[in-house]
Amino acid sequence: MRTLAFALTLGLVLTQIACQSEVDVASAPPTGQIADIAGTYEVSGLTVVTTTGDERQISGTMILAQEGDRYSATFNLGTMYPIKGGGVVKAEVIGRGGGRVTDSALLGNARTQIVASTVPGIDPGFAFIKRDIGTSIVSSTSAIIQPDGSITVEIANQPEEGAEYIPTHTTLNGIRVAKETAR
Repeated sequence: MRTLAFALTLGLVLTQIACQSEVDVASAPPTGQIADIAGTYEVSGLTVVTTTGDERQISGTMILAQEGDRYSATFNLGTMYPIKGGGVVKAEVIGRGGGRVTDSALLGNARTQIVASTVPGIDPGFAFIKRDIGTSIVSSTSAIIQPDGSITVEIANQPEEGAEYIPTHTTLNGIRVAKETAR
């Protein structure tokens, strides 16, 4: 069942990516040894609304690919998202990003969308459940790969120009659960 939900979500992500313009990436030049970051990371953390301090838990999977000093990221995270009129619904935060790897730091940008279930209490990835596709969000990202291979990510989220979204700041911590191998 979870595999089906993942497949449906992946299809939605790929469709969304195809419809979006290319992600801008950080232009910081490399300054030293480049860390090996490629792999799958399980992450969790907190999203804080910058104007009110309201918090919500967030967790999921982030996949990093690397080519030299460049990286690309795709992610699928879950959270409880507040809705107009009060209350919260299960939502997935999906997107992609990219940037530069310098030493053990990653600097870049990402584009994100929130996919929320329209049925209270039901996972938005569940087959045949009507979903609400939210506003496009643009983010500045920075991350550090720790010596033990874990990752800490800081994300500043803003609405895409002309969109409605209250700015947030997300902090994620995670571990690499699978390392990408050379092909």
